[in-house]
Amino acid sequence: MEIKFTTRFVEVWHKRIHDIEFEYNTEPINALYCYLRELSYNLEFAKEILSQLDSNKLFDIDFSSSYWGVDITITDDKFKIYSLMDENDTENQTTLTKHEFRTVIFEWIAFLKNPPNEGYEKLVSMN
Repeated sequence: MEIKFTTRFVEVWHKRIHDIEFEYNTEPINALYCYLRELSYNLEFAKEILSQLDSNKLFDIDFSSSYWGVDITITDDKFKIYSLMDENDTENQTTLTKHEFRTVIFEWIAFLKNPPNEGYEKLVSMN
């Protein structure tokens, strides 16, 4: 799976924003997209998630955001992202390995540190 972080101009808001594009073949990406977008408004929380992942303290904090839940299954090394508004909506769930989850959080934080210059992109491989 590859994810492309981009910067684009939003006409309605009259400003440039950081955005995400996916090349994702097997599962819906809505949950991951929305989860990352929400983390962009709380960078300190995103950094705390990364810190907990790096120290393997997976249950010291809840990785869920305001609207998106994250369930962790240690035995399968899986992180399921789902809507807290409709936990039974399997069409909008995304499951990642710990490595994939950590990679996307790390790369998203690094991308957000850059000013939103038009055309700036970063391709992230999740493999």
